[in-house]
Amino acid sequence: MGRIVVFLGMCLLLAGQFEESRELYGGIDTENYFALLLGTVGVVALFFNCREYGKRETYREWKEVSVLYSVENFQEASEEYARLYSTLHHDHRFLFEYGRCLNRTGEYEMSNAVLKEGIRHSADPMFWNVMGNNYLAMKQYSLCEKAYLRAYHTCSNRICPLYLLVKMSREQGDSTKMRHYVQIMLSKLCELEEQNQPITARLFQEIFFGQDKEPEAVRTSSAPCRSTMTNAVPWSVKITP
Repeated sequence: MGRIVVFLGMCLLLAGQFEESRELYGGIDTENYFALLLGTVGVVALFFNCREYGKRETYREWKEVSVLYSVENFQEASEEYARLYSTLHHDHRFLFEYGRCLNRTGEYEMSNAVLKEGIRHSADPMFWNVMGNNYLAMKQYSLCEKAYLRAYHTCSNRICPLYLLVKMSREQGDSTKMRHYVQIMLSKLCELEEQNQPITARLFQEIFFGQDKEPEAVRTSSAPCRSTMTNAVPWSVKITP
């Protein structure tokens, strides 16, 4: 579409110059003029075609390299993505994958730089979640909390940011803040249950009990509601109804 607009614009511009030249000089060689017009348009079209061809080749390379990302070979993937970045820095899908690769290889500051570029092109809250993970790894809890909250407020029906906020509060050792985010998370889980969107107990189990033990009150329900889940919360984060 852009090339068509450029093509029509060049034609109109040169046609206008042609009419002005005829008025000023009383005549001009029409055949030579239109040969020049077509030549100029051809050069412009060739330029855009070459540029688009380069992009297509880069996207093809990305498709091949993304196999490394899919199998979680993040080290090699991040090295290849660094090579493709100069061409694909405008594509939010590429930027998310690249930023996540850097997160998984421990390059947290570089990951955040790439993810910040991504949020200029996308409103996907996952960008903020991964940025929060980077800040958490660097023990920058204030920035971590802000990133997770930004993810939550971007799409408030997501449980993941609340889950991450609870884990962050637990790592900080801040039981008051943890209780606050647990309260919000339990309310959100019940809202989803009422909307007939099943929520497994695995998420709740992982936060409070780890993978080895699942409380009976949680295990017996595929979508435990507030009263059931509140009774299963450990005493250290017990919520007052």
